[in-house]
Amino acid sequence: MASSTKYIFVTGGVTSSLGKGIVASSLGTLLQARGYRVTIQKFDPYINIDPGTLNPYEHGECYVTDDGAETDLDLGHYERFLNRPTSQANNVTTGRVYQSVIDKERRGDFLGKTVQVIPHITDEIKHRMQLLGQSGDYDIVITEIGGTVGDIEALPYIEAVRQLRWEHEGHCVCIHLTLIPYLRVTGELKTKPTQHSVKTLQENGVQPDILVCRSEYALDASVREKLALFCNVTPNAVIESLDAKSIYEVPMKLHEQDMDAVVLSKLGLSAEIKPDMRDWQDFVDRVMEPKSQVEIGLIGKYVELHDSYKSITESMIHAGARNEVKVNVRWIHSEALSVDNAGESLKGLDAVLVTPSRMFSSAAVDVTPSRIFSSAAVDVTAVEPIIIPVAVIVDLNMAAPSALPSRVNMVISAPPSVPLNIMSLSFAAASIVMLPELVVMFTAPSPAEMSSAAEDTPAFV
Repeated sequence: MASSTKYIFVTGGVTSSLGKGIVASSLGTLLQARGYRVTIQKFDPYINIDPGTLNPYEHGECYVTDDGAETDLDLGHYERFLNRPTSQANNVTTGRVYQSVIDKERRGDFLGKTVQVIPHITDEIKHRMQLLGQSGDYDIVITEIGGTVGDIEALPYIEAVRQLRWEHEGHCVCIHLTLIPYLRVTGELKTKPTQHSVKTLQENGVQPDILVCRSEYALDASVREKLALFCNVTPNAVIESLDAKSIYEVPMKLHEQDMDAVVLSKLGLSAEIKPDMRDWQDFVDRVMEPKSQVEIGLIGKYVELHDSYKSITESMIHAGARNEVKVNVRWIHSEALSVDNAGESLKGLDAVLVTPSRMFSSAAVDVTPSRIFSSAAVDVTAVEPIIIPVAVIVDLNMAAPSALPSRVNMVISAPPSVPLNIMSLSFAAASIVMLPELVVMFTAPSPAEMSSAAEDTPAFV
């Protein structure tokens, strides 16, 4: 670990889905606003090599980074909050860790020694935890540990954190995100689940420095003091995280409790530079107080779980905020859409977004652009505009511009290797709210254009 690099580890307790990714992203935003170079990485305890083959209903969206890595959806949050690109190095799974160790064993790298979880697996984890920090590009690396403390599959990661904190004392901070449930029968906030979660973490040799407590109700002084006493943290390191109307409110909520200053103090870093959050607050105000509304139909196969299309819906929020418009999404299941009911299903929409075509696995459902546009049941002029992402056109091999619908008046060319990212969607969604008559179609370029585009693909800004 480079001596100049500081590491923050974010763990979760009591239950899953508390929002470790949002807390990590929000903290990163605050530290970045103070002038520090920050990146965030996610370590997932499942044995899959990457999320690319996971069912969206189980794990939500598979987020594709600029280098083509198929990663956890939290990396989308990291990019949106920090406005910096991520890569394969930002997402590591147990499967990838074990694969690397087994490959080394097969090559004879361990010189015939017995390969064990400790030290070989934990050494590999520690190595990967430090890669971004050793690059020299970052002052602070935030590492989110997936899963919940107490899960057997998370134990090697907790052990790796324990070792790093011991080996590099003063350069690491552990933040534990937990839940403070409210019992309506007694009208009380209960701290016992958090106490037990911290105890489990301590049993594994890790003492959290900061507690972030998810709750429906504010924590009063007595609750904070009780948590501080029983969990061995200072009272100012007990941070409440109340349910928010928008995830983009969270950085400001944490800053109001000086969480970023507490973190910097524990890392021995200066907190003299105050974060300038005026632009962020302006963005939040636009999200929370739109002047008008539009409704966009999102056609997909996994619409029951909205996280399956997280980046798409978040891009609409960003585009809407830019134009002070609230984007309401009408979720339309692709397998429920047919030529006979398409007109009624799409009626009243300001726009339609057809998700990437690999979402449409049923041969009985034809939702190709040509079928939608040519269907007599669909009055295209009443549904403005139609947005079709790169993957759909590429999969359909619609190469000739003459094959495009006549109403398309802007064509954006991109190679199949370029992921359908938030910037493309933000532009398209912004076009909806700015120019209601504009229709945008993404299409595939020629082979010559593809080779040059691969070299000139713009980075996420």
